Amino acid sequence: MPLEWKLTTIGKTGITHWKQHNPKKLLESLSRPAILEIGKHPRVRVHEFGRLHLAVREFEPFSFRYNSGERSFEILRELAKQRAAFVEMPVALIQRTGSNPVVITIWKKNTIGLDEFLKSGNVSDDLKERACLNAARQTARLHAKGFLHGHLKVENFLVDKNGNSQLVDYTLLRQEKWNLDHLKQIEIIGAIEGIVACRYPSSLNRYGEAQDALALRMKKEYVKEKQRI
Repeated sequence: MPLEWKLTTIGKTGITHWKQHNPKKLLESLSRPAILEIGKHPRVRVHEFGRLHLAVREFEPFSFRYNSGERSFEILRELAKQRAAFVEMPVALIQRTGSNPVVITIWKKNTIGLDEFLKSGNVSDDLKERACLNAARQTARLHAKGFLHGHLKVENFLVDKNGNSQLVDYTLLRQEKWNLDHLKQIEIIGAIEGIVACRYPSSLNRYGEAQDALALRMKKEYVKEKQRI
């Protein structure tokens, strides 16, 4: 059962490579019941692992739509190497004879989906604004480094209490072989529309101006961050 035991996570100043951990500790965490299960194809099991969470996906052997487990792990490692964005970091690729490949990644602890964050009555307007702009910046970093997320939506940003976001769900993530600026534009426009609609539900017509203003700020933040990189 070959494993990549060198954990990789995001620090405040970029990527922090942790020293090698005892494989037994990782396996002990995975042997305990998952604290959360999300999605369907592939289903994600979330396990406690100290001050982090481990997200575990078992991939189907063949899929015409999604990346294979091996390809997903390869792209994530390249993304981490390039410091392209704050995404879930690859920990291990497990390949066992007769079983589907399993990819294990790190999630930040104490985070919630951006959709839940924006709908919460306990979060200030300033923090909600910060989270939206941060999501635009993370997307810009991803695109500037030559990656497309492929499934960019409000639920696939995990946000901490300070409004900092982390991209998750890499099953459609891909690295560009050509300059596909039109696909990047489609992706960021769709993401902004989804986030703005979640922040200011369209049923509340009085928020029309606020929706437009937030969308414009997110577009400006995206362009500025992309130019900066």
